[in-house]
Amino acid sequence: EDLYESFGWELGDEFGHILDAFKRLLSDHSILDRFHLSDDLRSALIKNVELRLTPQPVKVRSDFEVTCFAYEGIDAIKEALTAGIKMGTEVNPITVRLIAPPLYVMTCNTLDQEFGVDLLEQALAKIKEEITTRKGEIVVKMAPTAVGAEDELALQKALEDAMKANMEVEGDDEEDEDED
Repeated sequence: EDLYESFGWELGDEFGHILDAFKRLLSDHSILDRFHLSDDLRSALIKNVELRLTPQPVKVRSDFEVTCFAYEGIDAIKEALTAGIKMGTEVNPITVRLIAPPLYVMTCNTLDQEFGVDLLEQALAKIKEEITTRKGEIVVKMAPTAVGAEDELALQKALEDAMKANMEVEGDDEEDEDED
């Protein structure tokens, strides 16, 4: 109660809610300067807020198909995907994985969901630019969105299913193909 009376209610009024004030405190410790807090209390408050409000990373994902039936073919696809991957940053790298030809999934881990969505949109635009100059096509199946644990499990299952489908099954012989 003493803490609320000394600064909590005032910060709540100024920022709309005390939680918003604490989020701002993570990046700007000076908002506590006008309050007469002891150094111990100030450092304990900052440490506690940092511990409890540290942002959690968000995974942003997009599914898309890339095809190129021109002479360059797979090389054009590789170049386009590489150009998209290079759009990532050191802090927010972009990864692209093949689910099953021609379907790919692009992901990025970030602390800022909006930034991650924008980053993947820019990467998709770069892939489109690169692949269309090489007479290929890109079709976005799922626009960049933040995904949760359930979506990741579904993706993992899709990857496993694709691997199983690509494995040779009994009766897949090259000899059978020659007889046709």
